[in-house]
Amino acid sequence: KTAGMDEESTAEYHRIFIEIKNAYLVLGDNPTRRQYDKARDDQLVAAELWGEVKRKKNEKQFDAFKALERMLASKPKPSATVTV
Repeated sequence: KTAGMDEESTAEYHRIFIEIKNAYLVLGDNPTRRQYDKARDDQLVAAELWGEVKRKKNEKQFDAFKALERMLASKPKPSATVTV
């Protein structure tokens, strides 16, 4: 439903859709999900054991709720109904 939107908004919606789709595919496929979880857990264990891996505090993460709020805020408000 991006008809009439500028290119930047359309690209943002497309990026959000792709991220959500990929997350759904990972979470829906148990072997892939286990592999993803194991790799993540291995990195966290290495960080705790060796202190080599540090998380970036300012690293921006995708927040679907905030993205949805931005989309709804930019959506035009419905016009008032006129009775004749």
